[in-house]
Amino acid sequence: MKRVFFIILCLIGGWISIQAQAKYRVNSYEGEVQYKQRGQNSSWQAVKLDMVLESLDSLRVGKESEIHVVDIVRNKRYTFDRKANDAIYQLVNDAKNDLALRILRSLNISLASGKPDTLKHTMGLLGAGSRGHGSKIDYYDMAEQLAWIGAQACSGEKSPKIEGITLKRHKLSGGELDFEFENRTDKDYHINVLHVNKRTHAISLCYVITQEIAANSCPITPSGFCSCAMDVYFPDTQDDVYVLFATVEPYDTEILDNELEYHYTNTTKKTHSDIQYMW
Repeated sequence: MKRVFFIILCLIGGWISIQAQAKYRVNSYEGEVQYKQRGQNSSWQAVKLDMVLESLDSLRVGKESEIHVVDIVRNKRYTFDRKANDAIYQLVNDAKNDLALRILRSLNISLASGKPDTLKHTMGLLGAGSRGHGSKIDYYDMAEQLAWIGAQACSGEKSPKIEGITLKRHKLSGGELDFEFENRTDKDYHINVLHVNKRTHAISLCYVITQEIAANSCPITPSGFCSCAMDVYFPDTQDDVYVLFATVEPYDTEILDNELEYHYTNTTKKTHSDIQYMW
């Protein structure tokens, strides 16, 4: 019992440490947005473009105002567009939950008929096939495999192919990317996209379903369907590399994404992987 309690304390301590270290750059903002650095003697001040804020700093977003910040290490963009007065890490957590809802409400479209079904409905039909069981998965090993795969994608090597699965990139007018992937195989695959920041060597998942929205969930693209219209967009700079990967077995996307914070493409070692991938 003492050992379990110690592990829990270590996990909490690690989470607090990560929160304290996370930094965000102000990418853009509109309306009335103020910030306050952590500490009792700090005062509210107007935000400025390109300024760097820490996750324990606070933001005050006025009515009909919004701000876009970028996680400096992972190069992930978050939008705060509702009236708020909270610590940045809490606003980021809320934004992650919003993205998780969009993913769950996204469309799986039948390749044969063009008929759309919501992903939530499809997950219900497949039952446990869309649920990851953390105790059966070595998330450290899976994250290390993905780090090695991300390193291959950054090396300039030719992309492998996954027979029957395609990845389509759609460039938006704002310069961001939207992804669509098709599954023409005879299997139901859990398909996700790995985001690599070439500058910092950090990796993360593009599609994460948080515990607050649906515990242990994993997006699935059934046989004969494509996944699109998720209303989740991604940066497209010289530092951004994206890798589609597919697994038959489900996994908890939030647990995996959290584990990926400790793995980097420049420190990974060559490893055997049964994960299918392409870029």
